[in-house]
Amino acid sequence: MSDNWRTHAKYYSQFFKVHAIDQRNHGNSFHSCHNNYEIMSNDLKNYFEYHKIKKSIILGHSMGGKTSMYFSCMYPKLVNSLIVVDIAPKKYNISHKYTNVFKGLNYLNSIKISSRKDAFKILFKYLDEKNMVNFLLKNLYRNDRNQLKLRCNVDTLSKKIEELGLYNENGIYLGKSIFIAGEKSDYIKKNDHNIIKMKFPESSIIYMSGLGHWPHSEAPKQFRDVVNKFLQL
Repeated sequence: MSDNWRTHAKYYSQFFKVHAIDQRNHGNSFHSCHNNYEIMSNDLKNYFEYHKIKKSIILGHSMGGKTSMYFSCMYPKLVNSLIVVDIAPKKYNISHKYTNVFKGLNYLNSIKISSRKDAFKILFKYLDEKNMVNFLLKNLYRNDRNQLKLRCNVDTLSKKIEELGLYNENGIYLGKSIFIAGEKSDYIKKNDHNIIKMKFPESSIIYMSGLGHWPHSEAPKQFRDVVNKFLQL
């Protein structure tokens, strides 16, 4: 299960069968030297086939949101509705934004991490952003030798960062969808509304007041209120 969505997955399991999935090179999923949205959408299709999933409500944040959009356009018959969190169907020039992220993660990968507290101090020197550091440190785990390590494939993700900024799917998803943005985030701007409506014509766009790129973790109750209204729960 994707750790960043554990609380939400538990809540929504009251209403649905929930699958909280780590994408390749993340969390408990396999590592690969390949990482783009077409490949990750096919990973998801294979997962659907293996688990015999015929219909779904898909929710994805940031990179997961792009995969969710891509998948919905490629396989619309498998998607009843779509929830995208703080990302738009467009190209982002993100390599410069994540330069320090990968510098910090690569450094952590190269040393013996003594504690989560020390890992926080190290990453904070690179990022100076508490929410981002806490988010990234959810990747920490203890291996079978009781050593703290990072679950994510830092090497591949840092090399493929330009591809993760792209969005090349030309399809249109006609199902019901919602885009949930953080008011303080710059990932969904007002001038992105046209491209969202063009590719997802039945979409609504909601801004959560005072929140940034991680509205689901910054204000989980308010985030669920928005999702519940969309799902009519």
